[in-house]
Parts: sequence; structure tokens; C-alpha cells
Amino acid sequence: MIWKKLRKARCWATQHCWLLVLDPVSLHATLWDPVARERVDLPRLAKALPKNCKCLLSHEKPTSHGCVVLVVDLDSPVLWYCRVSHHDWYTHEYSFEKHPGFQIQSVTAVHRDFYFSVSPTELVCMELMCYEFAPEPWFTTVEHGKIWLAGGFPLEKAPQHLVESRQELLVFIQYYPMSIGGYKNFGVWKMDFLKREWTKVYPLSDRVLLLGPSRFAASLPASELGVEDSCVYLIGDDNVMQIRSLKLFACNRLPYPFNPDMSGVYTLAANACGFDVPV
Repeated sequence: MIWKKLRKARCWATQHCWLLVLDPVSLHATLWDPVARERVDLPRLAKALPKNCKCLLSHEKPTSHGCVVLVVDLDSPVLWYCRVSHHDWYTHEYSFEKHPGFQIQSVTAVHRDFYFSVSPTELVCMELMCYEFAPEPWFTTVEHGKIWLAGGFPLEKAPQHLVESRQELLVFIQYYPMSIGGYKNFGVWKMDFLKREWTKVYPLSDRVLLLGPSRFAASLPASELGVEDSCVYLIGDDNVMQIRSLKLFACNRLPYPFNPDMSGVYTLAANACGFDVPV
């Protein structure tokens, strides 16, 4: 029955593999786990979500106390958010005086708060209370040391994906584009909030990173998926998957999806920016 209901729905993948499902007629919103077949109802929206957006959860499971659903408009500086157990959605148009025209692209949630980068040396921590008496987001700037890439490649020109992994903030960066597509160099760094600096990470113990369009980013258990750990699975806009090993610093390019056993997980990433389920 759920697939019939999804045929004309709009869906977005979250970093924890729950789908945000929106009925475009009734504007009824639901979180749905396609693996466990669980669903959590959300407040009804007053108007449709923007076409080009991404969705995140503040907690691994939406049933956790205080879980917030965040929708980021990727075409304009607007946020949509709600607390799972509450009755209202809120919207907020953000701006930063030091960074005029800035728009959020890569964002993730760590310890219930959301993080995004506004400059090579500044992260912003965003807290969403979602209360009638405090509906506005709280922004706190975290200054940190800059990541220096090999060969002096400018960090500002390197595509980045922020990702939460076991409650740690990571960033995947690729740089030195190749003429045949993709990038020659890549790496993963972890934020040390005590020292306020990024440190290079090599092995990802029993974890893989799954990256997709619209800066979708998720950290998943390698053993449960039956794959080698410390790999990055990156689905590009060209519908080609790159597999990058942090152990071997190697890259394979394969048509997507290449492994039927994992196609469901890849589909979540490939459709992270929102899609219409065909009839």
C-alpha cells in the first residue's frame, strides 16, 4: 500500500535513510523508513516545499525525544523546520552580515545541532528550538584553523561534504580536477572542537561514507552492508559512482548502480535532492 501512496508523492532522503514524504495535494508530511516499514507523521504544511531542497534529521531516529526535521532550500536562503512531536512548521530566511549572499549547501547534524561552513575558517552551529516563544534559529560561529591541501590547491575551489559519523563532524574534500572527470586527490578530516582544528583521518573503523547530489552525505556501517570499510561512495551528477578507498587512495569509476544488493541504499543518495515517484 505504501508504494501506491508514494506514486505521486515527493520524497527526500535524510542522512539516516528515512524518507521525508510529502503528498503534493494534501501537503501531509510523513517520515518513512523503507527498510523497517515504519512511519512517523509530521505537521501538515501550509504550502509545498521548494523543488530543490534537502532534508536532515537532528537525531538518528525521528522517534527520539526532541528530534527536529530540517529542510534547506538550495535556491534561496530559507529554512523549513519542525519538531516531530509538535504541530507546526516554521520558516526562517537567514543572512550573515560578514558573508552577504551566502547560501547553505553542505550541512549536517552533530549532537542535535546543525553545522555548516561559511568560510574556510568558520563553521556555524545552528540550534533549532521550534517553540512558539522561540521559533528563530540560534546561530553560533565556531572559528577554526584552515585545512591546507596538498600542492597549495585553494580550499575555496574544492567540493566539500560535511558528514556526521558516530557523533563526530567530518568533511570529505576532493581537489585537483582531472580532464576525464572526477578529482585526483581526496581526503577526510575530523573537527577537533577542543583545539578548533581539522585533523586528517585515514581509516574509518567499520564505516563508509555515502555521498550524493545536493551535497547529500551519510555515514553507514560497513559490516552491515557487507563492504570494505574506509571507502567513500560518491554518486555524481553524471550518474557515475566513484569508489574511493582511504586505505589505498585509489578510485574506481562504475556506472550506477553497480551492485543490486545495495541499490536501495544508493537510490536514497541519488534522489537526495527530491524526486517525483513515477506512476
